Amino acid sequence: MARSMSRYNSINIILLAVVVWAVVVWIALVQNFSNHPSPSLFHSQSQSHSDFSSQNLAWCPNAACSNSALCQPCRQRFLFILSTGRAASTALLLDMINRLPNVRVGGENNNTLYIASKLETNLEMLGFAGLRSKVPARPHFEAWFHHEIPEQAMACTIQKVLQTINPPPEEIQQQIINSDSSERSAIALDRYETSQILGAKMIRVQRGNWTALQASKFFNYNFPCAKYIINTRLNTDNQVASQKNTFKVPTPLEELQDGIKRQNDFLTQFAQYMSEDKARLIYMEEWTNNVTQLNEVVEWLGFRNCQYDKVLHNNKDGYHHDDSSIDLGGGCLAP
Repeated sequence: MARSMSRYNSINIILLAVVVWAVVVWIALVQNFSNHPSPSLFHSQSQSHSDFSSQNLAWCPNAACSNSALCQPCRQRFLFILSTGRAASTALLLDMINRLPNVRVGGENNNTLYIASKLETNLEMLGFAGLRSKVPARPHFEAWFHHEIPEQAMACTIQKVLQTINPPPEEIQQQIINSDSSERSAIALDRYETSQILGAKMIRVQRGNWTALQASKFFNYNFPCAKYIINTRLNTDNQVASQKNTFKVPTPLEELQDGIKRQNDFLTQFAQYMSEDKARLIYMEEWTNNVTQLNEVVEWLGFRNCQYDKVLHNNKDGYHHDDSSIDLGGGCLAP
């Protein structure tokens, strides 16, 4: 009897120890969560501007964001430079815009975002019927079974495509890798990325099999917190001649001229479909000869105390690189 009672007490002690251990672990987890809150900009699926961080509110004040457990599409700021070829977009990108603080705009990507748009259009059928609204769940016994898909959930997948082909600098990647845990690495990457303004310079977006309206809807929906600098060239005759001389294309001049006109029309319409706080249309002949015009764009983007002292000219004679220095003035601050 005494032996049974002793065994019973031992079991109770073990159970009590397990309960105490579980409580301690639970308290530690709660404290850890409190000390490291979710980096989410939003606390619910509300589209209220009060849910934005101040920097995102300034960058995209009229953005429409449907937040869910899968995606917070307005969490990342983006900047796109859309242009035609031989319109000084490389100078505008590589040696001008990327000198602004916290900006990481990548070069050409062979119209990859148009290809990424197929992730959506491929599902505009049968069991999915498009992803531009909340997609109801499909029953388990159906061939197209899936759980309910939140509205705008695909946006973060498409944004990740751009983040992958335009990653942080290698030294930043190494710092993140060297974090003491995978969880801390993920948080460090998230915090770094959301402090940056990511984007791409693209001269091929108008060559996809879509209209300017379709393209604008794709970008508005999947990159809701984005701005667009749309750069074209007024003198298309000189532009065609530059393309002919630089790329040695056998295409007849008339055909090249028609192509440039269609591309310019596409980009102009794209700008018109965007709101004024999202898109700014500029002309190469004007900003390359007047740095004030480019500084007005920088101010429109929301940068403070940032003034270029001159315009650089990359690819001026084919692929010539302008190695001269440029000054943004003292105290240049990101929005």
